[in-house]
Amino acid sequence: MRWFGNITRCFCNITHIAHCFFNITRCFCNIMYCFCNIMHFALFLQQHALFLQQQALFLQHHALFLQHRALVRQHHTLFLQHHVLFLQQHALFLQHHALVLQHNALFLQHHTLFLQHHALVRQHQALFLQHRTLVRQDNALFLQHHTLFLQHHALFLQHHALFLQHHALFLQQRALFLQHHALFLQHRALFLQHHALFLQHHVLFLQHYAFFLQHHALFLQHHALFLQH
Repeated sequence: MRWFGNITRCFCNITHIAHCFFNITRCFCNIMYCFCNIMHFALFLQQHALFLQQQALFLQHHALFLQHRALVRQHHTLFLQHHVLFLQQHALFLQHHALVLQHNALFLQHHTLFLQHHALVRQHQALFLQHRTLVRQDNALFLQHHTLFLQHHALFLQHHALFLQHHALFLQQRALFLQHHALFLQHRALFLQHHALFLQHHVLFLQHYAFFLQHHALFLQHHALFLQH
């Protein structure tokens, strides 16, 4: 914007200089015109011979006027060129102003996107802090779980050792039970044999007892007979 102000101030200075030059030229023309009138009035009051000199001076003045007109036309041409340059500069200024407006719009868009990005960064940071807190809690829970798992594994190893001892004792008891069962079967077989022999002995005892009762009855009869005799 300061560059645009400098360009505008330079243009105003150039316009002021051109206007001053035009005023100086016009004053100079007026002075020359007054001088010519004074000389013409003085020569008119003098002799007619000086009319030729006045004519010569008029021709010189006419030549100067032509030169002045050429200079005025040249000045007008330069002024038109200056005006064309001014219009071009004004068009460039309008283009620059449009670009500045576009730049401002893009800057506002960029600023809006930057604010959105900053908000997203803040949200991401908050989510990251929550994630880090959850990860730390998860790590703490994992350490607790690992500790409990190690304790459980130690208890399982103790239980497995006790189970192996119990299984060994069970195998010993099973072997002893099988031996005891085999002995029991042998004992049962012997008991059955003994029971059969006992039954045979009891039958013989009953037969012997019956024979003894018969013998005792005969003995009583014999004793009775003996007593009678």
